[in-house]
Amino acid sequence: MLKNIDTVIFDMDGVLINSEPFWKEVEIKVFDSVGIDFVAVGGEKTVGLRIDEVVDYWYGLFPWEQKSKADVVDEIMAEMTHVILSKGEAMKGVVELLEHLKRSGFKVGLATSSYEVLLNATLKVLGLEKYFDVANSAQNLTPVSYTHLRAHETEADL
Repeated sequence: MLKNIDTVIFDMDGVLINSEPFWKEVEIKVFDSVGIDFVAVGGEKTVGLRIDEVVDYWYGLFPWEQKSKADVVDEIMAEMTHVILSKGEAMKGVVELLEHLKRSGFKVGLATSSYEVLLNATLKVLGLEKYFDVANSAQNLTPVSYTHLRAHETEADL
């Protein structure tokens, strides 16, 4: 059954890197700067959304005036990039699995709803760039699932 499979496509957050604690840390800090107690309002409600969708959601409930939504997104991205570059570690077994897949001749892709700057920071800090033939972010795409379709279509380029 597996003999016809020649490509493996990975997600990033929660698969290559456990970034959820980083997201929580950064969102608490940045949303506090616009007067939102992220924990008290139930910040976990927006886990899994793209960051622009997260900011839109919370702005819709608790509009702020201190900075623009775009500035909040940019601040979160800058903080996340810093945290990933300073604290990021590969999930257990990821490097070994990627090495095995490449040794075995598989094409390997990455599809993520995270912004491209975080994709690049994650691959860099984890030293995983060499394992991926294709890496795609949904930053400028909708719906998010389109990223996974695009990564699959791109395998023809591999």
